[in-house]
Amino acid sequence: MGYYRQLFVMDVDNTNGGKYNFWNTDSETPYQYYYKNFTNTTFIEPDNFDLAINYYKKALNTSTDKEQKARILFQMASAEQGKYYQYETKNPSNVDYSDPKWSEKTDAFQKQLDQIKNQKYRTYFAMLKTQYADTETAKNLMGSCSYFGYFMK
Repeated sequence: MGYYRQLFVMDVDNTNGGKYNFWNTDSETPYQYYYKNFTNTTFIEPDNFDLAINYYKKALNTSTDKEQKARILFQMASAEQGKYYQYETKNPSNVDYSDPKWSEKTDAFQKQLDQIKNQKYRTYFAMLKTQYADTETAKNLMGSCSYFGYFMK
């Protein structure tokens, strides 16, 4: 009777039910094991990071304060990182574990993912590093977010 009117439910034996198919919305109810809200749609849409990034772009263009722009860019970078994780989930490694060269192929696939991550999904981190590294916000973020601190080195 409050804000949340859904019930959280899990599948009985945890055998890769619909709760793992968050990237696939082709079927009508792909998330049948996530939340049941007693309506026709019993699933949660995947996060739309592009929508968030577009709002942050508007805020970035409107803002005049450098500290505030640094905060906005960090939020944009976080949303972009979410987009990368969605990409990674949609493109899993198809290397057979019984392959004698499984380790080499898996390492090569991981290097390819890292290259894609750095080329396509680090634009706002790069902007923050090159244009706003001297701000107090960026310095505080390096202390509170270890990933950002690593990226700034």
